[in-house]
Amino acid sequence: MSKKRFPKLEVSTASGMRYIEVPSQDAIALQRYLRNHGLHVSPPGPCSAGVDTIQLNGGVATDLIQRILDRR
Repeated sequence: MSKKRFPKLEVSTASGMRYIEVPSQDAIALQRYLRNHGLHVSPPGPCSAGVDTIQLNGGVATDLIQRILDRR
């Protein structure tokens, strides 16, 4: 069985907050994935139609978070 492919995601920053915009149907799975990799993230919240945001908490470097995203 092949692994589900997610769309390319990127860490964004606004007003000092870091977050990831993710399709709503993938948000819970991504939250679990990030938490399983030791990242402190907030629960997904609605951003716009079909898109949720996951806020990144803690002092982990953005480039490290991006590498974790790229490995999924």
